[in-house]
Amino acid sequence: MVKKDQDARNKAMASMGDPKIHERVRAIDRANTKRIKQIIGEYGWPGFDLIGEEAAHGFWLLVQHADEDRRFQEYCLVLMNTALMGKSIGANDGLIGLNRKTRNRRDQS
Repeated sequence: MVKKDQDARNKAMASMGDPKIHERVRAIDRANTKRIKQIIGEYGWPGFDLIGEEAAHGFWLLVQHADEDRRFQEYCLVLMNTALMGKSIGANDGLIGLNRKTRNRRDQS
């Protein structure tokens, strides 16, 4: 999922605003959001102990791109805080999550 996400984003940046490519990115985001919701529903937050450090970071990357569902992102931040306390996610991902939450709230003002 992460490779597909990143490949689409790289194409979108190179396209200089092609609306078809940007819609493809949004479609990938929606599909990924649906799947990560299923994963969280089945396993909870997938930290290092479940999927390894690289995959756990990739999972958080996908959550960051779930901007069409900000409530879900907020929920994920709660899960991440718990995972951070248990050291099953990286501190950098936790800090990025907090920063994103702050920015999203500012954008809504």
